[in-house]
Amino acid sequence: MTYDLNIPSIQDEKLLVQIIFEHVANGFTTLALNHYVDGKYESHDTFKTKEPSLSRIKELLKTYQPSVPSLDLSQLQLFRRLTVVLEQDSQVARILQGEIVQISSESNWGYRPKAPQLRSARKRGIRFEMLYTQIFKGQSARIDFLSNFSQLLTLTRKKGIILSSGQRELHTLRKPAELVSLVKVFKLSNKDALSMVTEAPHFSLCLGAARRCKNGMIRIIEGDLIPRREEQPTPAQPN
Repeated sequence: MTYDLNIPSIQDEKLLVQIIFEHVANGFTTLALNHYVDGKYESHDTFKTKEPSLSRIKELLKTYQPSVPSLDLSQLQLFRRLTVVLEQDSQVARILQGEIVQISSESNWGYRPKAPQLRSARKRGIRFEMLYTQIFKGQSARIDFLSNFSQLLTLTRKKGIILSSGQRELHTLRKPAELVSLVKVFKLSNKDALSMVTEAPHFSLCLGAARRCKNGMIRIIEGDLIPRREEQPTPAQPN
């Protein structure tokens, strides 16, 4: 299974369906609709996301699917994700309460985390996300992405990294195989490169469903196919 855990949740239903169809056509099987919320908002367990709901999206997919009969939606899984936006001076300890920390890929980092902090966080189940679509935003953004991604690889020893899209522009979306080719220029093995769209996001999805943490930096807040707590499979231990 291949994952993109950062699909922008937009109110333009037709465009949202097009984005989902494009991901399915590219070979992704698991998608998470992303909602951003201010870090000062504390009641994340009761936070209500804006429309459209997952049930509404399913109806739209069924409505529009006849126009693209070649797409197989039988394996598609949809989830919701909540991203808590924290200030740059927020304590690292609070940032690392969630399942995923999104690392800025288009500008200088707000702080320079130390390698022991990131490696310790990874051992506790934290994964680190970067948005690959930033490379299509011009030369400056592309340079920032490549520089930050290279540093993240060094700090994490090439483990526990998630690649996501996070964009609504269809022309910036890529297939899993293309993403693997993109990051292999950093001398990654095929296994490590592929894990960024398979094992790493899968681990975070399972962990988020199991923990239901209250103040997570990023957490799954609604999902149609997340097993109940007693049925939740135990994620494999991080490397």
